[in-house]
Amino acid sequence: MYLRSSGLKEGVQHGSPSLPVVVYTPSLDRFCTRLAAHWHEEMEVSLVQKGEAVYSIDAVEYPVKQGDILIIPPRSLHSGHFVAGKDSQNITVLFNPSILVSSSKDICNSQYILPLQECQLPISNHISADTEAAYRISESIRSISNAIEKQAEAFVLKMKASLFDLLYEIILASPKEKTVPAANIAIEKIKLALEYIQMNYMKKIYIKELADLTNYSESYFSKIFKQAAQCSCTDYINQYRIMVAQDQLIQTSKPITEIALDVGFENISYFCKEFLQLNQMTARQYRDAYKN
Repeated sequence: MYLRSSGLKEGVQHGSPSLPVVVYTPSLDRFCTRLAAHWHEEMEVSLVQKGEAVYSIDAVEYPVKQGDILIIPPRSLHSGHFVAGKDSQNITVLFNPSILVSSSKDICNSQYILPLQECQLPISNHISADTEAAYRISESIRSISNAIEKQAEAFVLKMKASLFDLLYEIILASPKEKTVPAANIAIEKIKLALEYIQMNYMKKIYIKELADLTNYSESYFSKIFKQAAQCSCTDYINQYRIMVAQDQLIQTSKPITEIALDVGFENISYFCKEFLQLNQMTARQYRDAYKN
């Protein structure tokens, strides 16, 4: 199955307002071939438990393998795809840095937590498996996972302490100064295009109008978009429409033809072809498999 994103700028609540931390084990393989480009306010730290994959973070690609650490700072545009024959699985901690903010204006807040929230803290995106830093970070990830899974008495204290340890090890393994690649300006403009797609997927969308939105030429926009999203703009529009269709197939009883038209496909045969290609099953098979 094509790995779905719940949105481009995710609006879902990760964890709860009082405990904004979740641990999950995402996979990229022949069933879940791609993680659609998206971003969120939370920080995401993954240990690659097996296999290989390629991730893009703010238009920079990072091939990862077993034992590697992948770090996605808040608000970073990221996506991923699998490597054929190298099915991957991660254990991922996703948390809102607000959980580490104290009520007082202490030095931790001013020097580390607030800069992290404002995307001003120097953070490495990839740490190789053959380093001490990767080992220590993986231990922090496992500690957080165990605390949440077992939920022993006062587990939130252990989990929060491990989050501080996690951030501490990441900072030690990161550059001392924040670098701002020129690509970051383009990334913010690509986010505008992604949000436009999210709001207008049901209509005819032309590449020119997206390029105009970013003040880029069509050719340069297409180039930057592909770097950021790991696919062409046309493919992304189709993928987003398919993701919306997946939700409608599960949540409604509308006919498949009606769903295809609702999400912006003018040609039903084309919708069926795209759906099958992305999910390795037809829309009807998808509804039967996931409706209940």
